[in-house]
Amino acid sequence: MTQKAKFILGALAVLGLLIALAGAGSSFEDVRRVGLQTGVASLLLMTLAVVGVAAIWVGLVSWLSPAGVWRGRVFRSFLLTWPARYVPGTLPYHAGRVMAAEASGSTRAVVVAAIAYEAILQVGAAALLGVLGIVIAVGVEESASSVYFIALAPLITLPVLLQPTVLLPTANFFLRLAKRQVLRPANVLTAGQTARTLLGYASAYVLNGVAFYLILAAMAETNPNLVLTVGAYSLAGAAGVLVLFVPSGMGVREAVIVAIMSTAMPAESVLLAAGLTRALSVIGDLVPLCLIALYEAAGRTIRLLTRLDSPATSDTP
Repeated sequence: MTQKAKFILGALAVLGLLIALAGAGSSFEDVRRVGLQTGVASLLLMTLAVVGVAAIWVGLVSWLSPAGVWRGRVFRSFLLTWPARYVPGTLPYHAGRVMAAEASGSTRAVVVAAIAYEAILQVGAAALLGVLGIVIAVGVEESASSVYFIALAPLITLPVLLQPTVLLPTANFFLRLAKRQVLRPANVLTAGQTARTLLGYASAYVLNGVAFYLILAAMAETNPNLVLTVGAYSLAGAAGVLVLFVPSGMGVREAVIVAIMSTAMPAESVLLAAGLTRALSVIGDLVPLCLIALYEAAGRTIRLLTRLDSPATSDTP
């Protein structure tokens, strides 16, 4: 990744941090009601979810790269591009990973394929977790009365399309029509790899949902239902991913959360908690990037001090 690209991503990260701080500062009373301990716990959960998603990305690229990759570089490039999701269209987020493909030992074609897997499995995991959570919490009949539930529930079938027995014949049919090279089993994830990736994304959504639950429980007068809260947050995450030209689903996710949770809790409390969670999630997105910057700055400083402390050498005639 070029220095110019790093500078742009750094500027976006600082902008995102300022937006997050402004959002949190605008609800100072609500932040005080949540408490420092709850806020830090929620932030840690959301940061852990980001690291988990980065680890899943490393797995996707590794599985799809037969020659192997430098996993550390794949992990680093993912975290460097992650804040670019807040740019409308999320194009810099995807383009940054594609541009960094060769530097990590992979290819652009592999990274594009991994992005496709990522998008489908993220939406599928969020929808599956959301549907299960809402149905368990409120029952089938009440769930069916939600427009968002009915619209997003079919997304749980998306991971089935990625199974090799379905994907290979379907994709190769269209590739043959286009007179292009067909896919081989080595070019796609196995059923086990797809299932592990789906489970990984579901786990990340659980972490984010629990973080939202902690904030909502601290702000609301009544205790929220944990299963319903995680389900609503996950289903809202699926809706946010689908709206491509909204930066990181801003506004869309919050609207779906309020629509689902307001049937069990005051809408005002849910909206305030969703807004504060969004602010903290932006900070959580930036924490790994800041840690990378500090680590690399410390490494450069140590190398510089080592050179300065080393005895001067001169060439002998």
